[in-house]
Amino acid sequence: MDQGGAEAKLPTQALDRDTMLALKKRMVRRFYLRPSYLWRRVTSAASLYELRAQAREGLALLFRNV
Repeated sequence: MDQGGAEAKLPTQALDRDTMLALKKRMVRRFYLRPSYLWRRVTSAASLYELRAQAREGLALLFRNV
């Protein structure tokens, strides 16, 4: 994977590039869409501005991994 995790650079004997990317996207969605994680992020926001920024970042992450 590159630094952002968007591209698989190194092939493996067991997984091709498309399979690796599909697994990575699935893992990102499963981790970041856990209710406990979302609740912790919402309740830790110090201000409405910070909450909006976190929401924008979360949506961008979600759209990259759909």
